[in-house]
Amino acid sequence: MVMEVTIVPVHQIDVRSIPTWLRHREVFAAFDALRPDEELCIITDHEPRPLRYEFDTQREGRFVWVQRQHSDDEWQVTIRRIKAKGRPGSLEDFFARCAALDRSSEQTRKVFAATAMERAVARRETVTEQGSEWPYLGFVREGTLGMIAGSANGREHLLFEYLPFETFGEVATIDGGTVLGHVAPPFGEAQIVAVPRSVVLDRMDSDSALARSMAKLCAQRARALAERLEFLAGHSIVERVARALLPYASPEQGLSPVLASARRMSQSQLAVAAGTVREVAARALFELENAGAIELEAGRITRIDRAKLVAFL
Repeated sequence: MVMEVTIVPVHQIDVRSIPTWLRHREVFAAFDALRPDEELCIITDHEPRPLRYEFDTQREGRFVWVQRQHSDDEWQVTIRRIKAKGRPGSLEDFFARCAALDRSSEQTRKVFAATAMERAVARRETVTEQGSEWPYLGFVREGTLGMIAGSANGREHLLFEYLPFETFGEVATIDGGTVLGHVAPPFGEAQIVAVPRSVVLDRMDSDSALARSMAKLCAQRARALAERLEFLAGHSIVERVARALLPYASPEQGLSPVLASARRMSQSQLAVAAGTVREVAARALFELENAGAIELEAGRITRIDRAKLVAFL
């Protein structure tokens, strides 16, 4: 029997040579020219979180976002145009939009939808405790989650952030160990979906696409963690604060409003993201403000000049 192979047309844009304030227009134009199931591959030089937020608001329900970091200054995002699968708002429709299940079988998504549990999480409510066993693969349905690890001296470090349709707990799912840090929504409420670990492992045995996806997710976590530890060890506090703020910077020229979640970020939360304490982070913010890289209002970051912030890195 001859297997039928589906060839998915892929279009590619390397935006690194395009001024940041022109990139989003080019990307949206290329995406809108896609047909269903065609893909757009974007190569960029920073985490494209502002672009992701624009897609979430302007093209909601019409794409799957698969993001990979290849090096410090190279990120690749594959955006596939899709049609809704299942009833809008259903778990099957939700799983069809998750990067972890992008190439998995329809049967896998049906099994996940049938066995998953949904949960609302209040602001700063803990989903998992550091060092505990949490026998699920988690998915963020709404809101944002962060994984924070505490150290022996009481200092906390933000290891990962999880956006809608992203997974958390992949490493513990694969190796059966404990979670690396406590997971909680830092800025507001969140909605999560949890699939039992036993179900995930069983489907990985049957679905090679899911197994490859889980392997890539774990590799990305390892790469991100190693890069973060290197940056914390080898860079000044002001550089670390600038790095923590960069994903929230608009691509526009000059001082521009930050992403909404950053406006809710306290200086204590920023200190955790930068791997320092609040008082030291506050001094770094003062230095950045004096350089015109950021604008503060009542101690909160309201505007960022991306170019000037990058200069500190």
